Amino acid sequence: MTCRPVIEQKPEPLTGKCTEEATRDCFKTLRECAQDEKPIFDTTVCCPSCRRVERGCEALAVAKCFASRPVCSDTFKPSYIEGECCPSCRPALPVCGDKGCADGSLCVPLKTGNKCVPTKIIRIFLGAATDEQKAKIKALAEKEAEELIREIVKRFCDKPENADKCEKVKEEIDNLRVRIAGKDDGGANLDIDVGDKDAEGASAGFRFFAAGDSSTVVNGAVNDPSVNEEGYTVGSAKNDASSANASPLVALLVAAIAAGL
Repeated sequence: MTCRPVIEQKPEPLTGKCTEEATRDCFKTLRECAQDEKPIFDTTVCCPSCRRVERGCEALAVAKCFASRPVCSDTFKPSYIEGECCPSCRPALPVCGDKGCADGSLCVPLKTGNKCVPTKIIRIFLGAATDEQKAKIKALAEKEAEELIREIVKRFCDKPENADKCEKVKEEIDNLRVRIAGKDDGGANLDIDVGDKDAEGASAGFRFFAAGDSSTVVNGAVNDPSVNEEGYTVGSAKNDASSANASPLVALLVAAIAAGL
């Protein structure tokens, strides 16, 4: 049994939310979770009882690590090696039927089994302030981009204030898809497909966001400077008039920690 640490960083009394500085300081001093240990979330402090191993690495390093890993199997279980930024294998994506899901939907594991659910599309432009970071984005493979967005969302969900709403859409977040829609010298346009298991009967594709749904969580993550520790920028997709409808909450991220891989 592990004793719960004393966490001094707490939300601001007036807003009830943690500042960016308090959130970062909290995670810096937090110990790693042990194998199979689940963090405990308490909204009266700025971080959980322990941190995922991945939080010890920059998000892009985590993305590249996951993208290089084989898919886990019944005989090949994930485990962590000291110094590595991700486990030894990555979860297999769910499969729905022999033909998979039609355009505008994604396969998501539900309590009743895998099911094709409508998607919401979030279009963003992933950029950077420095030439070194821009070069890394330009070299980014599609699977790496997908793992990068997934890790950014997980860091957003690591914050106690977001834990409940993230848990409600965990299956959609774990199985989101990312496509690279184009690149230029400044960065890359990314299309993020997020399943919505509560949208039965609703039209797929671009739709208004409801508070607490999966797309709201993703938008919250890419708009949160406290989880953007490398200082990358996220804005509306370039040369895309529909992006205002697809991602109305996305704004330019403020560079927080100047750190390159």
